[in-house]
Amino acid sequence: MASLTRLSLRGCTWLRKLPNSIGNLTSLLELDLSTTRMRELPDSIGELKKELPYSIGGLESLLDLNFQKTKITKLLASIGRLQRLIVFGSKIRDLPNYIADLKRLREMHLGFTQIRELPSSIGGLESLAALHLWGSKIVEVPTPIGNLKKLECLVLLEINIREQPKDMGMLENFKVLESDGCRNITWMGESPKANKWNLSINITWPPQLWSLNMPWDDPRSLTWLPSNLCHLVLRDVKSPIEQSFFSNLRYLSEFTLFECWLREIEFRQLESLQYLTVEECKSLVTLSLSSLGKFKELIVRSCIGKIKFAEEIINHELQLHGKVT
Repeated sequence: MASLTRLSLRGCTWLRKLPNSIGNLTSLLELDLSTTRMRELPDSIGELKKELPYSIGGLESLLDLNFQKTKITKLLASIGRLQRLIVFGSKIRDLPNYIADLKRLREMHLGFTQIRELPSSIGGLESLAALHLWGSKIVEVPTPIGNLKKLECLVLLEINIREQPKDMGMLENFKVLESDGCRNITWMGESPKANKWNLSINITWPPQLWSLNMPWDDPRSLTWLPSNLCHLVLRDVKSPIEQSFFSNLRYLSEFTLFECWLREIEFRQLESLQYLTVEECKSLVTLSLSSLGKFKELIVRSCIGKIKFAEEIINHELQLHGKVT
C-alpha cells in the first residue's frame, strides 16, 4: 500500500475514524473523506516531522485533501504541501493562523461552513488562485487579500458580506468574481444607496477581470466595466440597460440575464457576442439584437409570456432555444 497515490472514501457513511497507520501512505497525493461520519483527522496526519516541515505527518506527498460534508471541526497543522483544500459543508469553525504555511495551496473551498472570519494571515497564501466562500458565515474579507497576487477567482455567493474586499484593484491576475452583492455596502469610501443590493459607481475593477456574476438592479450606475470582460451574468435588473453600458465590452462573448424585470431588451455594439441566455425574465415582451456577426446561440428559459423576437434574430443562422413568436 506504500505506493498508493489516491484514496477516496467518499460517501462511506459508516466511516467514523481512520487508523493512525494512514500516515504510512507516503506516496498518497489525494485523500477524499467527503460525506463520511468522521469527526476528526487522525493524529498521524497532523504530526510534524522535523525532516519534512511541509508534510502531513507521514503523508509527505499529499496534494489534495477533501473532507466536505463531514463533522470534522479542526484543520490540523503541518500541511504545507497541499495544493487543494476542500472543507465545503463541514463543521470546521475557524481557520488557524498557520493556514499561511500552505505556500503551495492553489484552491480553497470554505463554502457552507461555520467559519465567521478569515485570519489576516490568509495574505500569506502566495500561490492561492481560487477562494470559494459560497454560503459561509463570513461577513468581511480581510484587507490582506490584496497580497494574494495570484488570486484569479473569488466566489462570494449567498453570504452577507458587509463591504467590498479592499485592494481588489491590486490583484493583477484576478479574472472571476461571483457575488450576490453586499448588504450595507460601502465601496471605495462612497455612501451606499438605500436599496440593499445597489452599489455606487466608484468601483476599481481588477485589470484582468474576465468573468463577472452579480446582481445589479440599475446597470446605469455602472459607468465602466473592464474591456477584458468575456463572461457577464447580471441578475435582478430593474432599470433599462442603456447602450452606453456595452460601449467598452468589445470582447464580451457570453452574456446572461437572470430574473430581469424589463419588458424590452435591446442589445447593440456587442460585436463579439456569441452566446446569450435570458432566464426567469417574467416581464419580457420584446428582445432585439444588432451586429450579429459572431452570434451563435440564444437560450430563452422560464420566461412566462410570449416574446417577440426582432427580425434580425429570426433571420440569423443560430441555435435557438425557447418559444419564438
